[in-house]
Amino acid sequence: MEKKRIDGLDVLKALGICMVLSLHVPLWDPDFITNPNIVHILQYAARIVSEGVPIFLTINGMLLLKKSTFSLKQHCKKMLRIFAVFLLWGILLVCVGCITSGEKITVNGVFQYIILTVVGSKYTGVLWFLQNLLGVYLIFPLLWYTYTEHENIFEYFFWVVFVFAEGVNAIGLVRDIVAAYRDVTDINNIINAIMRFSSIGDLWYVFYFCLGGMIWKYREKLIAKRKKWIVIGAFSWIGALGYAVCLSEKTGVLYSASFNYSSLFMLLFLLGLFAFFLPYQKRNNLVDAFIASIGKNTFGIYLSHCIFIFTLQRFWTYSGFVERLIAFCIVFASSYVFTVIINRIPGLCKIVQI
Repeated sequence: MEKKRIDGLDVLKALGICMVLSLHVPLWDPDFITNPNIVHILQYAARIVSEGVPIFLTINGMLLLKKSTFSLKQHCKKMLRIFAVFLLWGILLVCVGCITSGEKITVNGVFQYIILTVVGSKYTGVLWFLQNLLGVYLIFPLLWYTYTEHENIFEYFFWVVFVFAEGVNAIGLVRDIVAAYRDVTDINNIINAIMRFSSIGDLWYVFYFCLGGMIWKYREKLIAKRKKWIVIGAFSWIGALGYAVCLSEKTGVLYSASFNYSSLFMLLFLLGLFAFFLPYQKRNNLVDAFIASIGKNTFGIYLSHCIFIFTLQRFWTYSGFVERLIAFCIVFASSYVFTVIINRIPGLCKIVQI
């Protein structure tokens, strides 16, 4: 009988949530241009791979697409639950954010903050994940059907998304190198021309979701060449760092530390991570049990951690790596304990579960 939980995915989820929190606290100070030393270069190196969302998207896609059965009725109920969780947490985050910042809470203000939720939005920015998740869930029945009944159609769809996501992004990375030496108007025009043929809005969310299905389908081949993919993943990290450092030093401006979220480097890094952790088997010790517990509670940690960041920043302006590390530990511990407690309360547990 197939195990209900895949131990390696719990480790990846625990790693992913630590990455997310490290960005939101924030833990890293990656500006090695203003502060040209090895410490800041290392923090930049950590920052560019601290993209936990692609890990969660890939895992989510894997777990959902590999299911042998599908109920449209249950799926619609799940979407309604996610939307309800989105609204509830939107209200909570806005209220706590306003209280800790001294801003007056109004019904219209709460409404505006919620409907304007995007990446970087004040108070509710973290909830973009749920919005995009619902977007993918709307087409999930089609994805699941093609994945289980028409694999060739699913793979065709995956490679189409790959071309518009990874292919166009690769051109963009080349453009940024060329831009350090000459005008890149023609390259931008080429990118814009290609993207006019794209039929998908959030390419990256869909891409990583479908990537999970592809990894599950070819998991045996991935694991069979595990060492090769781990090495490739490690070198992709080095390659991403080398690319960004060289370009930053050439232009004298720090290259966006978030560029790796949507790069080919991240794809290879992810394949290396999954090759490394998929075969993992949990042992009967406290460390593994703790990691598994984190993996099971990542959704609640993700939703609640901003509440503790808002509260912490209200009373403490932390600076320097040591202080930021302490802040990271406080936020992580608080959101983890909060989620564990809420998960044990009947009824209320639904606000930290999908």
